[in-house]
Amino acid sequence: QLSHHITGSIQTHLKTEKLGQFRRTSIGKIPAADSPLITLIDRKLSSRTEWQFAIKSRGTVFESFSSFKEVTSHLKSTRLLSRGGGSVHRVISPQSIQSNPSVVSQGLLELTQIMFPLMEVLRPNATESSSIKAQQEVDKTALMLPIFDPENIEDGKKQLLRNVAIRQGQSKFRESLLEAYQGRCAITRTAIPAILQAAHIIPYDGKKTNNVPNGLLLRSDIHNLFDLGILRINPDSMQIEISEELSDSDYAKLNKRELYQPNKHSHKPSVSALQFRYSLIY
Repeated sequence: QLSHHITGSIQTHLKTEKLGQFRRTSIGKIPAADSPLITLIDRKLSSRTEWQFAIKSRGTVFESFSSFKEVTSHLKSTRLLSRGGGSVHRVISPQSIQSNPSVVSQGLLELTQIMFPLMEVLRPNATESSSIKAQQEVDKTALMLPIFDPENIEDGKKQLLRNVAIRQGQSKFRESLLEAYQGRCAITRTAIPAILQAAHIIPYDGKKTNNVPNGLLLRSDIHNLFDLGILRINPDSMQIEISEELSDSDYAKLNKRELYQPNKHSHKPSVSALQFRYSLIY
């Protein structure tokens, strides 16, 4: 993030709190402190003594650093704060701005040119962009949900059961998938009916999409990951692929796992439907 303030502070701030669920992925994409790219950026910034380094650009309580390499090491360390990242900033006095009104824009341009190669490295790829968009839609929908009324217990119970029904999918569609997949998740092989859900390959669009070749029986958490696009099925290899953000999680073991398919040919997942779903991500 590049920004400037009325006070005349120019900064590039790698804000961890803005990375959301992709924080781990984005931090992992930052090159090592001794990498050629970070070394080059550090050399350029250090040759210009006006640039300063810290966790945040404002306030005296935040730790400062002597170089951009130290900023990078902090970002990739386990002591990274939940808020605040690494700031490269320059403070310009009001007098300097009065004597040279373009000094702020010049500073931003200079910093942009120096940081641009790193910005390119951190740019979300197609998979990450798709997942970000999906999560934004989930968050937007969540904001539209009615406020919970604890005094209306009966309505609360009905809403809870309604939510379970929605997650499990339309009963007939789900029952067909339970039979086709022999009551097991198509990816984890979990055999607990209460947590198995009917997932659509091509997103639900009326009854015409409620057919077995357009469905997968998935464990509830796997269903969420599938809908968010951070766990996907390669239609060519019929193998599971996971996003980088899951690489350090328990889900990493699912990468390259073969998708389980029903024995009955007419129940196998549609290749064209999987290709369409895959194209939404790539």
